[in-house]
Amino acid sequence: SYNWRRRLAQLRRLLVLGVLAVVAYSGWFVWQQGYAAQIGMITNTLLVEVPTIPTLRVARVEISGTRNISRASIREVTGDLTGMPILNVPLDDIRANITALGWVEDVTILRSLPGTIRISITERQPYAIWQQGGILHLIDRSGAEIKRNDLQAFTDLPLIVGLGAPDQAAELMDVLVQQPALWAQVHAVVRVGQRRWDLKFNNGIEV
Repeated sequence: SYNWRRRLAQLRRLLVLGVLAVVAYSGWFVWQQGYAAQIGMITNTLLVEVPTIPTLRVARVEISGTRNISRASIREVTGDLTGMPILNVPLDDIRANITALGWVEDVTILRSLPGTIRISITERQPYAIWQQGGILHLIDRSGAEIKRNDLQAFTDLPLIVGLGAPDQAAELMDVLVQQPALWAQVHAVVRVGQRRWDLKFNNGIEV
């Protein structure tokens, strides 16, 4: 039942706290007695033994913040963490692997004792379609590419064209959107020579 499972979880937490308290008290006692060597031994024992306590093993991985990126792709790069000593989980390596995924702007990974790893994703927000060399790329406001093969769902986004366009487009479009009637007629903004913009309108006029 729910109450039984809750009591079991409480007993496990008490067990962990009890072990940590005993180790801490032992360290304090030998320090009081002046046994420096024993302090080092207890420290090493703590580092080796505590992570192997059954209640300190990963029991579940919680993922939040995903919308466009699949949780399966995140689990693929994290690997199977279930059963691993939670204090030995390489958070920095996992964070780097997740960040390398195309949609991920930022990721926070936390250990939640006794046995949960919490992964919180901040996704990049699609901002425009960038055309370069005849190839279309989905980008966010900063100009970072969001890796995606199928762009059909994003055809309503502004089209920017040319080398260097992603880095400068947001500043231009912030100005253009202040004139809604004008902006609604813009088909594409084209970066020319990495120094100026051409505006291509729906009626074929180019400025």
